[in-house]
Amino acid sequence: METKRIVYKLALHVDSFNTEAIWNARALTPFQAIAVGDRFAHNALSLTSWSKTPSPEEEFRVKDIQQVFWERNEVINHKVQIKLEIVTRRQIF
Repeated sequence: METKRIVYKLALHVDSFNTEAIWNARALTPFQAIAVGDRFAHNALSLTSWSKTPSPEEEFRVKDIQQVFWERNEVINHKVQIKLEIVTRRQIF
């Protein structure tokens, strides 16, 4: 069995996986685990293509996750698609 290179991709979507991603990343190592309900801090990302961002009283939360796999030539692609939603910020004590 041959060993293939794996490319990891991450795509952020707001409201639907059927719309174009608002941000994409690519890596040669896996991303950390992400779970539905996680808070998503977007402040350090480029916001030029984002049509709506949370107000100071709101935040992004992970609403759904979809993993996609495909092979092209000698590469296996693993893409994690994250659907975000804007929710009212919760107080954490």
